[in-house]
Amino acid sequence: MVVGAALVFGGCARLSLRKPAEASSCPRVDLDEAESDCPWAQWVREVETGSRTPSELPELLSQSIDADSRDSGLQDAWGMSLNFDSGAKAEIVKLPVLEELARRFGARLVTESGVTRQHAGMIHTYGYLLSNLRTPFGYKRARWVAGTVDRGLSLPENTLGPVILGSSTLLSRATYLFMKVALHQDPGAWRSWDARLSGRSTPELRGMSLRGIQRRKEPFQLKNGEKVELVTDLVPLPRDPQGGKLLIYSVHRAGRVQLITGFPVDSKFQERPGNPVRPRYNAWVE
Repeated sequence: MVVGAALVFGGCARLSLRKPAEASSCPRVDLDEAESDCPWAQWVREVETGSRTPSELPELLSQSIDADSRDSGLQDAWGMSLNFDSGAKAEIVKLPVLEELARRFGARLVTESGVTRQHAGMIHTYGYLLSNLRTPFGYKRARWVAGTVDRGLSLPENTLGPVILGSSTLLSRATYLFMKVALHQDPGAWRSWDARLSGRSTPELRGMSLRGIQRRKEPFQLKNGEKVELVTDLVPLPRDPQGGKLLIYSVHRAGRVQLITGFPVDSKFQERPGNPVRPRYNAWVE
Protein backbone atom coordinates (compact mmCIF):
# COMPACT_ATOMS: atom_id res chain seq x y z
CA MET A 1 0.00 0.00 0.00
CA VAL A 2 1.40 3.40 -0.96
CA VAL A 3 0.71 6.19 1.50
CA GLY A 4 0.20 9.68 0.12
CA ALA A 5 -0.64 10.83 -3.29
CA ALA A 6 1.46 12.11 -5.93
CA LEU A 7 4.29 10.80 -7.98
CA VAL A 8 4.50 7.05 -7.64
CA PHE A 9 6.66 5.71 -10.44
CA GLY A 10 7.71 2.19 -9.37
CA GLY A 11 7.08 -0.25 -12.21
CA CYS A 12 5.98 2.54 -14.54
CA ALA A 13 9.43 4.02 -14.42
CA ARG A 14 10.98 0.72 -15.33
CA LEU A 15 8.74 0.26 -18.33
CA SER A 16 9.28 3.79 -19.58
CA LEU A 17 13.04 3.42 -19.53
CA ARG A 18 13.30 0.06 -21.23
CA LYS A 19 13.59 -0.60 -24.91
CA PRO A 20 10.92 -2.64 -26.72
CA ALA A 21 11.11 -6.30 -25.79
CA GLU A 22 12.67 -7.32 -29.07
CA ALA A 23 15.53 -4.87 -28.62
CA SER A 24 15.97 -5.15 -24.87
CA SER A 25 19.18 -6.51 -23.41
CA CYS A 26 18.16 -6.33 -19.78
CA PRO A 27 18.42 -8.38 -17.72
CA ARG A 28 21.64 -9.94 -18.98
CA VAL A 29 21.71 -13.52 -17.72
CA ASP A 30 25.38 -13.83 -18.65
CA LEU A 31 26.10 -10.98 -16.21
CA ASP A 32 23.98 -12.46 -13.39
CA GLU A 33 21.43 -9.68 -13.68
CA ALA A 34 17.92 -10.00 -12.28
CA GLU A 35 14.77 -8.28 -13.48
CA SER A 36 15.18 -5.83 -10.60
CA ASP A 37 18.46 -4.63 -12.15
CA CYS A 38 16.46 -3.13 -15.00
CA PRO A 39 16.24 -0.49 -16.34
CA TRP A 40 19.27 0.80 -14.47
CA ALA A 41 21.81 -1.68 -15.86
CA GLN A 42 20.66 -1.02 -19.42
CA TRP A 43 20.91 2.74 -18.95
CA VAL A 44 24.52 2.39 -17.80
CA ARG A 45 25.37 0.23 -20.83
CA GLU A 46 23.86 2.84 -23.16
CA VAL A 47 26.01 5.53 -21.56
CA GLU A 48 29.10 3.34 -21.88
CA THR A 49 28.45 2.70 -25.58
CA GLY A 50 27.69 6.37 -26.28
CA SER A 51 24.07 5.89 -27.31
CA ARG A 52 23.01 7.98 -24.30
CA THR A 53 24.76 10.78 -22.40
CA PRO A 54 25.00 11.03 -18.60
CA SER A 55 22.89 14.20 -18.74
CA GLU A 56 19.99 12.06 -19.99
CA LEU A 57 19.33 10.69 -16.53
CA PRO A 58 16.39 8.34 -16.02
CA GLU A 59 13.39 10.63 -15.49
CA LEU A 60 12.67 9.19 -12.07
CA LEU A 61 16.15 10.01 -10.80
CA SER A 62 16.13 13.40 -12.47
CA GLN A 63 12.95 14.39 -10.61
CA SER A 64 14.21 12.90 -7.35
CA ILE A 65 17.53 14.74 -7.45
CA ASP A 66 15.84 18.01 -8.38
CA ALA A 67 13.74 17.72 -5.21
CA ASP A 68 16.68 16.58 -3.08
CA SER A 69 18.95 19.42 -4.23
CA ARG A 70 16.61 21.90 -2.52
CA ASP A 71 16.77 20.08 0.84
CA SER A 72 19.66 21.30 3.00
CA GLY A 73 19.04 18.50 5.51
CA LEU A 74 20.06 15.90 2.93
CA GLN A 75 23.20 17.86 2.14
CA ASP A 76 24.23 18.13 5.80
CA ALA A 77 23.35 14.64 7.03
CA TRP A 78 26.03 12.79 5.08
CA GLY A 79 29.80 12.65 5.00
CA MET A 80 32.04 11.88 2.03
CA SER A 81 32.59 8.52 0.34
CA LEU A 82 35.24 7.21 -2.04
CA ASN A 83 34.18 5.99 -5.47
CA PHE A 84 36.25 2.80 -5.19
CA ASP A 85 35.38 -0.74 -4.14
CA SER A 86 38.18 -2.39 -2.22
CA GLY A 87 36.85 -5.89 -2.86
CA ALA A 88 36.47 -5.55 -6.62
CA LYS A 89 39.47 -3.18 -6.81
CA ALA A 90 37.63 -0.92 -9.20
CA GLU A 91 35.72 2.33 -9.65
CA ILE A 92 32.09 1.91 -8.56
CA VAL A 93 30.29 4.59 -10.58
CA LYS A 94 31.67 5.81 -13.91
CA LEU A 95 33.11 9.27 -13.41
CA PRO A 96 30.94 11.06 -16.04
CA VAL A 97 27.82 9.69 -14.32
CA LEU A 98 29.09 10.71 -10.89
CA GLU A 99 29.89 14.19 -12.17
CA GLU A 100 26.35 14.56 -13.50
CA LEU A 101 24.83 13.44 -10.19
CA ALA A 102 27.04 15.90 -8.30
CA ARG A 103 26.11 18.73 -10.66
CA ARG A 104 22.38 18.07 -10.30
CA PHE A 105 22.55 17.71 -6.53
CA GLY A 106 24.93 20.62 -6.00
CA ALA A 107 27.45 18.45 -4.13
CA ARG A 108 31.21 18.75 -3.86
CA LEU A 109 33.20 16.26 -5.92
CA VAL A 110 36.97 15.91 -5.42
CA THR A 111 39.41 13.77 -7.39
CA GLU A 112 42.90 13.13 -6.04
CA SER A 113 45.44 10.50 -7.13
CA GLY A 114 42.89 9.01 -9.50
CA VAL A 115 40.24 8.38 -6.81
CA THR A 116 37.08 10.48 -6.54
CA ARG A 117 35.13 11.24 -3.40
CA GLN A 118 31.64 12.69 -3.20
CA HIS A 119 28.59 13.20 -0.98
CA ALA A 120 28.07 9.75 0.53
CA GLY A 121 24.28 9.85 0.33
CA MET A 122 24.28 10.71 -3.36
CA ILE A 123 26.75 8.02 -4.42
CA HIS A 124 25.32 5.32 -2.14
CA THR A 125 21.76 5.78 -3.46
CA TYR A 126 21.49 7.13 -7.01
CA GLY A 127 25.11 6.36 -7.83
CA TYR A 128 24.73 2.73 -6.83
CA LEU A 129 21.56 2.39 -8.88
CA LEU A 130 23.64 3.46 -11.89
CA SER A 131 26.62 1.19 -11.19
CA ASN A 132 27.25 -1.99 -13.16
CA LEU A 133 30.27 -3.02 -11.13
CA ARG A 134 30.13 -6.71 -10.21
CA THR A 135 31.53 -7.15 -6.71
CA PRO A 136 32.10 -10.31 -4.66
CA PHE A 137 28.74 -9.51 -3.02
CA GLY A 138 26.81 -8.77 -6.20
CA TYR A 139 25.67 -5.46 -7.65
CA LYS A 140 25.66 -2.38 -5.45
CA ARG A 141 22.10 -1.47 -6.45
CA ALA A 142 20.70 -4.65 -4.88
CA ARG A 143 20.22 -2.91 -1.52
CA TRP A 144 17.67 -0.57 -3.15
CA VAL A 145 15.91 -2.91 -5.60
CA ALA A 146 15.80 -6.28 -3.82
CA GLY A 147 13.43 -5.15 -1.05
CA THR A 148 15.30 -6.97 1.73
CA VAL A 149 15.10 -4.13 4.25
CA ASP A 150 11.49 -3.23 3.41
CA ARG A 151 10.35 -6.80 4.02
CA GLY A 152 12.59 -7.27 7.05
CA LEU A 153 11.20 -4.17 8.78
CA SER A 154 7.58 -4.73 7.64
CA LEU A 155 7.65 -1.52 5.60
CA PRO A 156 5.54 -0.96 2.48
CA GLU A 157 7.18 -2.08 -0.74
CA ASN A 158 9.67 0.43 -2.15
CA THR A 159 10.00 2.42 1.08
CA LEU A 160 13.74 2.03 0.50
CA GLY A 161 13.40 1.78 -3.25
CA PRO A 162 13.74 4.04 -6.29
CA VAL A 163 10.27 5.60 -6.33
CA ILE A 164 8.81 8.96 -5.40
CA LEU A 165 6.13 8.81 -2.70
CA GLY A 166 4.41 12.11 -2.15
CA SER A 167 7.27 14.53 -1.46
CA SER A 168 9.77 11.83 -0.49
CA THR A 169 12.50 10.15 -2.51
CA LEU A 170 14.86 7.24 -2.04
CA LEU A 171 17.53 9.55 -0.62
CA SER A 172 15.18 11.43 1.72
CA ARG A 173 13.66 8.22 3.12
CA ALA A 174 17.04 6.52 3.53
CA THR A 175 18.42 9.62 5.26
CA TYR A 176 15.51 9.71 7.70
CA LEU A 177 15.79 6.02 8.65
CA PHE A 178 19.59 5.94 8.83
CA MET A 179 19.81 9.10 10.94
CA LYS A 180 17.10 7.75 13.24
CA VAL A 181 19.32 4.71 13.82
CA ALA A 182 22.58 6.67 14.13
CA LEU A 183 21.04 8.96 16.80
CA HIS A 184 19.05 6.35 18.70
CA GLN A 185 21.17 6.99 21.81
CA ASP A 186 20.83 10.79 21.57
CA PRO A 187 17.11 11.74 21.74
CA GLY A 188 17.81 15.47 21.82
CA ALA A 189 19.87 15.44 18.64
CA TRP A 190 17.32 13.17 16.96
CA ARG A 191 14.45 15.56 17.73
CA SER A 192 16.34 18.27 15.86
CA TRP A 193 16.97 16.04 12.83
CA ASP A 194 13.44 14.67 12.95
CA ALA A 195 12.14 18.21 12.55
CA ARG A 196 14.40 18.73 9.52
CA LEU A 197 13.76 15.43 7.77
CA SER A 198 10.27 14.23 8.68
CA GLY A 199 8.47 16.25 6.02
CA ARG A 200 10.10 14.14 3.32
CA SER A 201 9.70 10.82 5.09
CA THR A 202 6.66 8.52 5.30
CA PRO A 203 4.20 7.79 8.15
CA GLU A 204 5.61 4.26 8.52
CA LEU A 205 9.18 5.50 8.98
CA ARG A 206 8.11 8.23 11.38
CA GLY A 207 6.16 5.76 13.48
CA MET A 208 8.76 3.01 13.48
CA SER A 209 10.17 1.83 16.81
CA LEU A 210 13.75 0.59 16.71
CA ARG A 211 14.62 -2.25 19.07
CA GLY A 212 17.61 -4.47 19.70
CA ILE A 213 20.18 -2.25 17.96
CA GLN A 214 23.76 -3.40 18.48
CA ARG A 215 26.42 -0.67 18.39
CA ARG A 216 30.16 -0.79 17.89
CA LYS A 217 32.25 2.36 18.37
CA GLU A 218 35.84 2.73 17.20
CA PRO A 219 37.91 5.78 18.17
CA PHE A 220 39.86 7.25 15.28
CA GLN A 221 42.28 10.17 15.17
CA LEU A 222 42.51 12.33 12.07
CA LYS A 223 45.76 13.70 10.66
CA ASN A 224 45.02 17.08 12.23
CA GLY A 225 44.73 15.47 15.66
CA GLU A 226 40.93 15.63 15.86
CA LYS A 227 39.36 12.58 17.46
CA VAL A 228 36.20 11.05 16.00
CA GLU A 229 34.23 7.86 16.46
CA LEU A 230 33.47 5.44 13.63
CA VAL A 231 30.13 3.89 14.57
CA THR A 232 28.51 0.73 13.25
CA ASP A 233 24.87 0.06 14.18
CA LEU A 234 23.20 -3.27 13.42
CA VAL A 235 19.39 -3.16 13.33
CA PRO A 236 17.54 -6.51 13.48
CA LEU A 237 15.24 -7.28 10.54
CA PRO A 238 12.51 -9.20 12.39
CA ARG A 239 10.68 -10.36 9.25
CA ASP A 240 13.79 -11.54 7.43
CA PRO A 241 13.69 -15.36 7.31
CA GLN A 242 17.49 -15.50 7.27
CA GLY A 243 17.83 -13.42 10.43
CA GLY A 244 19.57 -10.56 8.63
CA LYS A 245 20.26 -7.06 9.91
CA LEU A 246 20.49 -3.54 8.54
CA LEU A 247 23.97 -2.08 8.96
CA ILE A 248 24.28 1.69 9.35
CA TYR A 249 27.75 3.25 9.35
CA SER A 250 28.32 6.82 10.55
CA VAL A 251 31.01 9.20 11.78
CA HIS A 252 30.47 10.98 15.11
CA ARG A 253 32.57 14.10 15.71
CA ALA A 254 32.27 17.03 18.12
CA GLY A 255 28.53 16.65 18.54
CA ARG A 256 27.92 16.12 14.84
CA VAL A 257 26.86 12.91 13.09
CA GLN A 258 27.55 12.23 9.42
CA LEU A 259 26.06 9.21 7.71
CA ILE A 260 28.24 7.14 5.37
CA THR A 261 26.18 4.16 4.24
CA GLY A 262 23.58 1.53 5.05
CA PHE A 263 22.89 -1.94 3.66
CA PRO A 264 21.51 -5.33 4.72
CA VAL A 265 23.85 -8.03 6.02
CA ASP A 266 23.18 -11.68 6.75
CA SER A 267 23.01 -13.35 10.13
CA LYS A 268 26.64 -14.51 9.89
CA PHE A 269 27.98 -10.98 9.52
CA GLN A 270 30.50 -9.95 12.13
CA GLU A 271 32.60 -6.84 11.75
CA ARG A 272 36.19 -7.69 12.54
CA PRO A 273 38.01 -5.08 14.60
CA GLY A 274 40.54 -3.14 12.59
CA ASN A 275 44.17 -2.99 13.65
CA PRO A 276 44.83 -0.18 13.27
CA VAL A 277 41.33 1.32 13.20
CA ARG A 278 40.48 2.80 9.81
CA PRO A 279 37.37 4.12 8.05
CA ARG A 280 35.31 1.35 6.43
CA TYR A 281 32.79 1.05 3.60
CA ASN A 282 34.46 3.64 1.34
CA ALA A 283 34.22 6.36 3.98
CA TRP A 284 36.44 9.42 3.57
CA VAL A 285 37.06 11.21 6.84
CA GLU A 286 39.18 14.37 7.00
